[in-house]
Amino acid sequence: MCEEITVTLFTELGREGVALPSEIQLAILHSYQRNVTDAIRRFQDDARYNGVVYPYAEEEQMGVIFAEALRRGCERFTEGVTYAPALSAVTQAQRRQLVESWA
Repeated sequence: MCEEITVTLFTELGREGVALPSEIQLAILHSYQRNVTDAIRRFQDDARYNGVVYPYAEEEQMGVIFAEALRRGCERFTEGVTYAPALSAVTQAQRRQLVESWA
């Protein structure tokens, strides 16, 4: 799902005039990887301080899985793949129906 969210978000940003060349996409991916590594380290430190077992390997693996999905999303976006219609193409009735289905 991370892949689809990436493509949809990038597509909508592009429709709004935001340029997302491969250099920007790569910077986003590297930023994610750096942030997830830092977050895992902080959570591990907190757990150690509080005497709680922290599933470091599992968390690290989830970070790798999400980073790979983000990378694939960047590739799909560059290839022109889309997963959702433009927000401007969604009618008010469709939005209302979607919101009501969440309730």
